[in-house]
Amino acid sequence: KLAFTKKQADLLFPPYITDDFPVAIQISHKYGLIYVIMKLGLLCLCDLETATTVYRNRNSPDPIILTSEASSVGGFYAVNRRGQVLLATVNEATIVPFVIGQLNNLELAVNLAKRGNLAGAENIALPSMCIPSLLGINFLQSIPFQAGQTPPLLLYFATLLSIGKLNAFESLELSKIFVKQNKNLLESWLDEDKLECSEEQGNLVKPA
Repeated sequence: KLAFTKKQADLLFPPYITDDFPVAIQISHKYGLIYVIMKLGLLCLCDLETATTVYRNRNSPDPIILTSEASSVGGFYAVNRRGQVLLATVNEATIVPFVIGQLNNLELAVNLAKRGNLAGAENIALPSMCIPSLLGINFLQSIPFQAGQTPPLLLYFATLLSIGKLNAFESLELSKIFVKQNKNLLESWLDEDKLECSEEQGNLVKPA
């Protein structure tokens, strides 16, 4: 049984909403997410492990009066004042790319993909998920990011380095980035046995 530590996070409301408040919480055991349902129809989707807000949007034009878990789809049912019965759940095809591209949170995206076996996991998966590194790296290189944000590819490498050693292909791709930018950091990873050496990598690093 998993043990969770207490997390505290603010629920951020859009500026046009000034008087809404939570009336129900539903847990998605399928995805490891929390649905925070507001009185006036706003929905906040949060990660269960970190309390990070993943998504928020209005899911009903009328006040919500009753909710119930929809465990088979990892979502919830809601009844509003008009008498409508609503079903809300995550979009499995888009949530992982959304977390990567909009939230710039690769670690959260990887965890969501693992927990829910979600579409898109094959493009960002870690080696333990048995997905070729080339697919993940090519995908991450194609993701746009704003100035001042850490590129998704660097977040990917940082996540891998925090849990183990890069394979030969990953080590080569990381070396291509840092051989001119920060050779000292690259040498530090080599000393810590974080990179798998190869002839091609040696030829790349030696002339620098």
